Amino acid sequence: MGDIIDTEQVTHHDTFHITLERSIIPVRSEIQVQPGLLNEIPSILSQTVIEWRGDRLELAKAQHAVFSDSTVTSLYTKNLVDRMKDKGLKVVLFEFPEGEENKNLQTYGLLIDQIEKSEIKFGANTVVHAVGGGVTGDLAGYIAATYHRGVPFIQIPTSLLADVDSSIGGKVAIDSALAKNILGAFYEPTHVLIDPALLKTLPRRHLINGLAEVVKHGLLDDNLANLLVQQAGSLIPDDMNLLNIKLMQQIIEKSVEIKNRFVAADPFDKGVRRILNTGHTIGHAIEKVSHYELLHGEAVAIGMVTEGRIAAARGIWKPQDLEGLIILLNSIGLPTKIPRDFDIDEIMRAIWRDKKVTDAIELSIPVKGQSINDSLIMIKVGENEIQQIIKESTVV
Repeated sequence: MGDIIDTEQVTHHDTFHITLERSIIPVRSEIQVQPGLLNEIPSILSQTVIEWRGDRLELAKAQHAVFSDSTVTSLYTKNLVDRMKDKGLKVVLFEFPEGEENKNLQTYGLLIDQIEKSEIKFGANTVVHAVGGGVTGDLAGYIAATYHRGVPFIQIPTSLLADVDSSIGGKVAIDSALAKNILGAFYEPTHVLIDPALLKTLPRRHLINGLAEVVKHGLLDDNLANLLVQQAGSLIPDDMNLLNIKLMQQIIEKSVEIKNRFVAADPFDKGVRRILNTGHTIGHAIEKVSHYELLHGEAVAIGMVTEGRIAAARGIWKPQDLEGLIILLNSIGLPTKIPRDFDIDEIMRAIWRDKKVTDAIELSIPVKGQSINDSLIMIKVGENEIQQIIKESTVV
């Protein structure tokens, strides 16, 4: 068969070429940490004007789509939405079932359909709010990034994990049937409004879960690490009503500062920001193999120790670095070993499906450096080596 186009009839004069140069308009992300802040949010929204893609948007005149899971809705979100209505804001609450297993395309599609069928006509002036933990922030953020090609997004985290990690830095995503966070975007919220007082209503296990990400940040900052070691025995009281909110606020503020330092240096996760993936390559695989019975922070804690064993075996970490990490995680109440009934081959398959893994398994190893650019070592790990470390990291 001949060419589809007769190239003999085409000259270079028939070819059009242009380079489009566009400046991406940055989003100014305001982060506020304050006990009791949740009660002030309706007033804040009614008085706030944001710069959005070259225009000024008065939030009092916007349409507000509030997303929350079934548990957080009954605790906070229904009351928050009622008070937003009292301030004259146009707002609709969209509720979905709790749990990582619901952070998927099906839930995304159902929620988009509900927006389109809502009594309020949502459009380009929509503002999306995520009220809840990491799952809600990821799902609502992905909706914000894709609805009308992107609308303003406000994070109102209610879990420690979301306070210190998932609400900061603009990563939003949903899961596929095979891999976690495989469909996503970098999409910064205009506001992150953190109320540490909400942590008193968290189940104790979920508060401990969030501390895994704080420990990860402690690997990058000696001041935070020392604070955690000093306070490890008193961080999580048996009676959550006795939780030290002032201490939690201090931990949240320090973690936000640390994470923001790396995000500002590397917004799109191509360089030093990858240090924040410490423990996550193996951790995400363990979380997936557990069918999400292990919480994210629990899986990341195991992942940090497992990856730390590789760092110690290669001489990147000293043995006492690994030992100190294990002692701290155990003192907080986080797991450090893979459950014995987890299948190694299934873990390996999940690792290869991780979005951070391409032609080789690369791990982000934090080290103490003179500057932010000296704090990360990326190592490639062979399958035999990682399988051996997983065996060593499994409960006997």
